Amino acid sequence: MKTKSIILAIVVVLVISSILFLETQKTKPDTTIVNGDNMTKNNTNLAPEFQGIKTWLNSEPLTMNKLRGKVVLVDFWTYSCINCIRTLPYINTWYEKYKDNGLVIIGVHAPEFQFEKKVENVQNAVDKYNIKYSVALDNNHQTWSAYQNRYWPRKYLIDKNGIIRYDHIGEGGYKETEKVIQKLLREIDSNVETSTVKLEDNTPNTKNTPELYAGYKFANSRNQKVSGEVIDPQSTKEYVIPTNPARDEINLQGTWTASEDGLVAQTNGTILLLYKAKAVNIVAEIASNITVTHDGVKREVQIIKPALYNLFTGEYSEHRLKINVTKGFKLNSFTFG
Repeated sequence: MKTKSIILAIVVVLVISSILFLETQKTKPDTTIVNGDNMTKNNTNLAPEFQGIKTWLNSEPLTMNKLRGKVVLVDFWTYSCINCIRTLPYINTWYEKYKDNGLVIIGVHAPEFQFEKKVENVQNAVDKYNIKYSVALDNNHQTWSAYQNRYWPRKYLIDKNGIIRYDHIGEGGYKETEKVIQKLLREIDSNVETSTVKLEDNTPNTKNTPELYAGYKFANSRNQKVSGEVIDPQSTKEYVIPTNPARDEINLQGTWTASEDGLVAQTNGTILLLYKAKAVNIVAEIASNITVTHDGVKREVQIIKPALYNLFTGEYSEHRLKINVTKGFKLNSFTFG
């Protein structure tokens, strides 16, 4: 009986040890995944085909199957995302540096807001940011879902056999990413240099106010409020700026109509925002002039087309932002840097 107890205890210890080991191998959602060389022989990480893409910019339609033998960088992005925008100088430079060595870059544009589904808006962004590589418009997020993605931006590096060998979520990691590009290019006998791109890394290293959404789809799922209240879907209501407005929260004055991806002013109105960061950006889509008062300094900002606009860049601190808007203005979100 004693022997059986000892054996049982040993089995329990081994099981617990195995579980603990597996737990340490799980990848955190905000880290980089670098797969080992054995992945070239393992088709379980085969890159999915592009799905639901009706429009391609800068190239004819591409398929992963036809790209066998090349190294492919798939970058999920959307053009009003500040995190995505800050990565573009690196991606553009990698394209110019390695396009003749066998690197193919495909920017899968997966829209966050409805206006980002319009081809002309994406084309304007492609021109603005001087993007020369292929851009696939994933308006229904079918390719996004095929890759089981949940983040903007996210980069996948795929080797000559169509296997995902590298996966990076978010900004930063540029040197590490480029080293993997070089490694995979050498696997197709491409003679590439070992030096890496030297550009300014603008990835924030401070604890900023989180992105704040005005549309109920994203705001409510993140427990974000407007003037201290949950946004009622498809409602039109009069908002009042609280006597003691909360920091890291959109505060409104006036009558606004809620939609899935933003709030539309039905009267002239005011937006008040108390935040902490070096920079604040607004995403808005209705052409209009707005009056911005930042820490007591007033200026006019022209919203020309649906996009992200920087309102202030300066010292990392707590700031006070007030915006006076006219009827018809649509607010989508605020982002910070």
